[in-house]
Amino acid sequence: MPSFEISGGTGRRWASATFEQINGLPGLGFCRLNLNLSLHVEPAMSEVSDSLLDLRADLRVGNALLGLATVSPQMFPIQPVNYGQDRSLGLSIDLDHARLEALETARNGKDLQLTLMVYTQLLTGSGQTSWATASAGFVANQSTWAQVLEQLGYRRTILLEVPVPDEKLAPDLVSASKDLEHAQHAMERGDYREAVGNCRDVMENILRALKDNDTIDFANTRAMDKADRLRLLRRAFRVFTHPARHRDDVSVAIDWNRTDAACAISIAAALITEIAAPGAR
Repeated sequence: MPSFEISGGTGRRWASATFEQINGLPGLGFCRLNLNLSLHVEPAMSEVSDSLLDLRADLRVGNALLGLATVSPQMFPIQPVNYGQDRSLGLSIDLDHARLEALETARNGKDLQLTLMVYTQLLTGSGQTSWATASAGFVANQSTWAQVLEQLGYRRTILLEVPVPDEKLAPDLVSASKDLEHAQHAMERGDYREAVGNCRDVMENILRALKDNDTIDFANTRAMDKADRLRLLRRAFRVFTHPARHRDDVSVAIDWNRTDAACAISIAAALITEIAAPGAR
């Protein structure tokens, strides 16, 4: 079943369109979200037929406007021929990190459901141009959207633009970095307790990697060097994430939400990165 139809100047169906795939492409300071559209153009009914000059769409996630997606101008005009033809179009929208993060907040770990108001411009056989509108929807399930986030480079920078450490530069922190990745996956699917729990696992793996002890208190803080102060911070963060991995009465009463998960992931990423700083061990 087509996602929407385009009607010609006479009211006859000019083409039917179906959204087939969603993918992403990273850019410099932004990313591009692309909806692949299969357009079936009906056969021409006369020597002078309508032509498609433009196609664009307002995208919404829930009740919130995401922005205007467009098709590259080089794809137009599209003219019918004596037989039905199929054309592939890419409906693209550029997103900066703030807008992508807002999208993820609205999605809240569920399937991505996009609502589109599609605008098409036709040049009729009589030389007149007209705009028409049609509504459509597109759903990307969790696993599909997780792949798109990977393509967009979303997991390579986390929320506050904290870079995920390179395993080659910090081989002793590979396990911690893997747990951080698992935390991101958990947050994307809406499992916020697990995301915070994975950040607790990050702390445990840092302990194993450094072979030290973060059980340190606030006594005599003025004499602490950087490594001790960092251990103090690690200890506090481990205490914060501790309940996500336990089921006692106090722990189960804590309701972890997306803000908690985002905070925990950002802190965990920053701590892993800071371990590599001079004087941090």
